[in-house]
Amino acid sequence: MPVGSRGVESDQSISVLYVDGDSARADTVASVLGESGVTTTAARTIAAAEADLQDTSYDLILICDTVPDGSGIGFIQRASKSERTPAYVMIATSPDLSIAVAAMRAGALDVVSTVPHDEFVRTLPVVVANAVNRANLRRQGHDLHTGIVQTDRRFSRALQSSPVPTMLVDTHDTLLMVNQAWRDAIGLSSLIGQSLDDLLALTFTNPPEIKTSLAITADSPNGEATLVVGVRSQTEQEKTWRCHLARLDDPTESGDDPLVVCHGLDITDTMLLEARLRNLSLEDALTGLPNRRSLEDRLPQEVARARRDKTDLAVAMIDIDFFKPYNDRYGHVEGDRCLREVAQAMRAALRRPGDYAARYGGEEFVSILPGVDAEGAREVLESMRRAVERLGIEHDASDAAPVVTISIGYTTLAANASDDPTALIVAADEALFAAKSDGRNRVIGPSGVPEST
Repeated sequence: MPVGSRGVESDQSISVLYVDGDSARADTVASVLGESGVTTTAARTIAAAEADLQDTSYDLILICDTVPDGSGIGFIQRASKSERTPAYVMIATSPDLSIAVAAMRAGALDVVSTVPHDEFVRTLPVVVANAVNRANLRRQGHDLHTGIVQTDRRFSRALQSSPVPTMLVDTHDTLLMVNQAWRDAIGLSSLIGQSLDDLLALTFTNPPEIKTSLAITADSPNGEATLVVGVRSQTEQEKTWRCHLARLDDPTESGDDPLVVCHGLDITDTMLLEARLRNLSLEDALTGLPNRRSLEDRLPQEVARARRDKTDLAVAMIDIDFFKPYNDRYGHVEGDRCLREVAQAMRAALRRPGDYAARYGGEEFVSILPGVDAEGAREVLESMRRAVERLGIEHDASDAAPVVTISIGYTTLAANASDDPTALIVAADEALFAAKSDGRNRVIGPSGVPEST
């Protein structure tokens, strides 16, 4: 028997329909999944996919967020309403988290981003395998609810052999079954003599949360719950599971106490990738500093915190002096190197954990200094100015100095009547204009008087 990417033997490989108008990406997906024993059929349009699904069944549908004749998310929304649907996974061509959220709400079991490419190639087979397993377990749970509960031996064997960590409990907190996948996940060879409370304590970082969810699931009208929880391990670092809980028999119909099954899907890698993508979306690729989007999130938070705690706050606008002539004289490659080195020097000059610097755009930067007044800000920013000058980056096209320098204008919350973050940026920019008009390579504060040269 061939071994599929689910890690279990099967009579045939997993079959996947991949919907994407990009033929090169479709070839990549087919190649990557083919190495894991997955058979992939490509459809260039949603219309072609819908026609194919009239005659052919698939274990999983992979669909790109952008398809020539429509929206991948819209396709999932429509298809998931049919009586018999396979599993869906969205291929996101952008790190925008709103795409992932919309896809999951539409009915996708998971989302995998093509950015960065190496991570995409590495995680795609895992995401596909997990999605197919979850779809199979979902169908299995439905079948159990409608009949298989009566065949206890087959039922128990199905759960025991599942590659997904699974446990079965009743409403008396009796631990009926824990499969091998669960024991392997927490690094324990045996659970003989362990109670439900013991298992939850050995498995989860917050055992009461799971126990409460088990009880709620047993009593709730729909008999299902999903939650994301931290998982301990005897052999590895802490992981994260998405636990799906389902009641398997209805006491109003059978007269017996309900049973609750808990499946744990390891989403550690997915969450790490999402965190990495989130960080990338808030980071300037060239300098490594936070970008303008990050600044627009951070500044209102700092203003609100300063007002709440009744502390001051300084905001500075920073500009590399005569940077356009530098690019013209030394070229854009050297211009990029200059931006990186200046950014590193600025970051190094900010020694307190709360101090912050971001690239605002081009050769402009913004620094936020929580908890400092005008005098304290002047000292920090003057140190920053000197640090950049000490880099000694040659700049014979500058009228300010023979090396690269920066001009800095800053303001404080105390010097501004408005709590509007934009007003602070405007005031700091006006001070920067004064610094540049006064000869550059200097720091000017809210009074407009040069404080260093």
